[in-house]
Amino acid sequence: MDDITIIPKPKKILYVGFNYNASYFMLGTDVGFQVHQSYPLALKFSRVLNGGIGFVQILNKSNIFCLVGGGESPKYAPNKLLIWDDKKGKEIYEFRFSSFVFNCFIKKKYIFAFCKDSINIINMKTMKIIKEIATKNNPEGIGTISSDMDKYILGWPSFTPGEVEIKNFQDLKINTPVIKIKAHANEIVYIKLNKDGTRLASASVNGTMIRIFNVSNKQMIQEFKRGNGYAKIYSINFSDSNNTLSITSDHGKAYIFLINNNDKDKQKQINSDKGVGKIERTNEEKKEEKEEKEDKTNLINDEKINEDFEENNVKNNDNFEIINNELTNSELVEKSQKSIIRGVSQIIGLSSIFQKGYLNISFKIPTKKQSNINFLNGDDNKLIVLDKLGNYTIAEITNKDEAKIVKRELLI
Repeated sequence: MDDITIIPKPKKILYVGFNYNASYFMLGTDVGFQVHQSYPLALKFSRVLNGGIGFVQILNKSNIFCLVGGGESPKYAPNKLLIWDDKKGKEIYEFRFSSFVFNCFIKKKYIFAFCKDSINIINMKTMKIIKEIATKNNPEGIGTISSDMDKYILGWPSFTPGEVEIKNFQDLKINTPVIKIKAHANEIVYIKLNKDGTRLASASVNGTMIRIFNVSNKQMIQEFKRGNGYAKIYSINFSDSNNTLSITSDHGKAYIFLINNNDKDKQKQINSDKGVGKIERTNEEKKEEKEEKEDKTNLINDEKINEDFEENNVKNNDNFEIINNELTNSELVEKSQKSIIRGVSQIIGLSSIFQKGYLNISFKIPTKKQSNINFLNGDDNKLIVLDKLGNYTIAEITNKDEAKIVKRELLI
């Protein structure tokens, strides 16, 4: 009797994440990793590696991946970063660090590996570590990079609490200055750059206020109040049009805010005693800031490739063949503008709460566990939410100032 090979199925999701434009998402599981098409939902491939993958990131939409081991039985030691070529079906490079790898961003020119107290930059042509940046202790791998394929603007928490450092690594031969933005009075828990790296969104450990900054002049251009009580912010993402911002937290909700991009409506910037860039306060807003401080006090007290898969021709050098079937920039802008007009035009001017940049739309998500939210196909009105329990949720913003759940499914 022939032996029957039993292929193990994943029982636990260790990581969820998107590619650069959210057209695909990756799952790291207790037995390997998977790549899914975001919408309509379709499993592109699944790789069984007989070990846990705690982090997986894809180079655009190619066959090149960054992998880090994870879970109770990790495939790789957690201080190793593996470069996987799915066309060859094996690891092609391995990097060993003195501490665990907590986060990673991979682009055509460089890989940025976030370790405990450093960021290591790997040249994709030579596959050698060419630069190491000392950082504060960062066990959650807090960091962000511009999602545009040709931009290398990176952000990470500064040694100073509440401060973010941003630097353009487009050409490492040019020593571009580090931009420091004092975003919050307390420790940073999440940061996100928009597509071209011109805007930064941030959240502190309190999770009450989400702030957006102009990267070039370091000024805060808007802030949103998520709520009064403490919350752990799990994810933040800008839409491609920069008109909307999406957020998830441990309150089991997703939030969508409309961004004010009209210069003449930007409120005057003033300096605070704490050095936090902020807009002029009304009495009501001063009260809200007091609530944020009280929340801080409460916090202290409570203490895988199919041949039909897109762009599988990436080679092991710097000349990656990335076949781009996306819309052109002008088409994206036009699509986004139409989307905004269709979906949220009736919201504008409805209330003073909306105009102040406070909560606009929210909807419940299946769990309070760690979740990740993003906009689909550049559409400001369609969102995808994933979580580590395997819940897949698609929501659409309607013209009635609400979000409607249009699909919900379990991935494993």
